[in-house]
Amino acid sequence: ALPDGWDGNRDPYLAYLDASSITLPLTLRPRQEGDRFIPLGLKHHQKVSDFMITVKIPQRERSTVPLLTCSEKIIWIVGWRLDARYAVGSKTERTLIVHVRRSNN
Repeated sequence: ALPDGWDGNRDPYLAYLDASSITLPLTLRPRQEGDRFIPLGLKHHQKVSDFMITVKIPQRERSTVPLLTCSEKIIWIVGWRLDARYAVGSKTERTLIVHVRRSNN
């Protein structure tokens, strides 16, 4: 369940995930050629590279955007979009909250 009083996520580095759909361990990694996911709000797969173009992430920054994965599947393009298969929904019983902090290095 979501925290009491939750009215929407305003922090792009905070994700609410359906815990029952997650397999540990979680891994942060850079994008790789051919990466695909199902962006929240769509019903079909999309290439991560196409998504980054659509949302206008500057080309020089695309390789620095981390991807959160489990079992080699992309859960979240950190700071941008969850994969619909891992998002909290009406059938969610347990919520995994992930907060990623960006390093200044």
